[in-house]
Amino acid sequence: MNATQPPKTLELTDQFRAAYQLCRNGKLKEIRYNDGHPSFVIEGDDAIIKDDMEFRTGKGFVYPLSLKESYLMLDDFLKLKTQDDEEIDLLSDLDENVDSDLLASAEKQLSGNSQ
Repeated sequence: MNATQPPKTLELTDQFRAAYQLCRNGKLKEIRYNDGHPSFVIEGDDAIIKDDMEFRTGKGFVYPLSLKESYLMLDDFLKLKTQDDEEIDLLSDLDENVDSDLLASAEKQLSGNSQ
């Protein structure tokens, strides 16, 4: 990807497609809600469009365990959103799939709910 070229984004309402994109080095930018239905905004390089086409045509490949972990992570964020009526900002300036402060907040909240 050219350094001056902005990253590409996809807004996906399918949680499996979003999890697949995270496995293919996409970054979760935010979760948007439209009439109560979530959509996942995934950011990536030029390959994100090609990866999405591979997924939709059944030619994409990721490790099943990675797909499951990404899916469950997205599911956890959705559960947190429904538990709290506040916005969860997933903007990440790190070179990871999700912001580390958000993960720390999620872990703290989940550990508090299990007590």
